Amino acid sequence: MSIGHLYVGDHTSNMVDMVESDRSTHGEKHSNHRLTEDQVRDICRRARAGENQRLIAEEYGVTQSHVSDLKHGKRWWRVTTLRA
Repeated sequence: MSIGHLYVGDHTSNMVDMVESDRSTHGEKHSNHRLTEDQVRDICRRARAGENQRLIAEEYGVTQSHVSDLKHGKRWWRVTTLRA
């Protein structure tokens, strides 16, 4: 087993390294995810086009505020900031 990737760092540098190395649990990697990346892209596209957020939320089993957060890049930002 190799440990050559380890180095001494504070919490912040360790968290930055985790994100940059794609070892964090986000999106579909997270055990509690309800949506897929494709669903998130569809929700964003439809919400940004002006569709009723409450109806979109009902269709996907999430809240209207969740749809709004996706639309504005506050959730799933790795997907939503690409302007799905």
